[in-house]
Amino acid sequence: MRLRLLAAVSALAWTTIAGLAACGSDGPAATSLASKLGCGNVTQVPENSSAQQDIDCDMPGGVAVEIVTFGRVSDLNSWIHSQPAATCCVAGKDWAATVTLGYSGSADPYFQKMVHALGGRQVSSAS
Repeated sequence: MRLRLLAAVSALAWTTIAGLAACGSDGPAATSLASKLGCGNVTQVPENSSAQQDIDCDMPGGVAVEIVTFGRVSDLNSWIHSQPAATCCVAGKDWAATVTLGYSGSADPYFQKMVHALGGRQVSSAS
């Protein structure tokens, strides 16, 4: 059990290092943010021209999260404003994240968990 955990942590560390190298900015890698959230099932989203890194993952409990990093504030703001108002967003320096609920309800509890784990603040696509 401990050996598997060590292997998983090592694999995540290498993924994080590779993500940081690929991003080439001063901001965090999306994979690093996913790790801080305790996300599992991390997958790369098809490339978004304005994003440096765009991933999907599952927070503990199975809620789907999208984490996107950007090199320019204008790209970050454009991404935020393109999100549905009901599910938008938590944002920090050079990154944003949103959730996809599999049921009707509020995403606010998940946003609060993100703010606690990652910093940033809750934002609205309408603002």
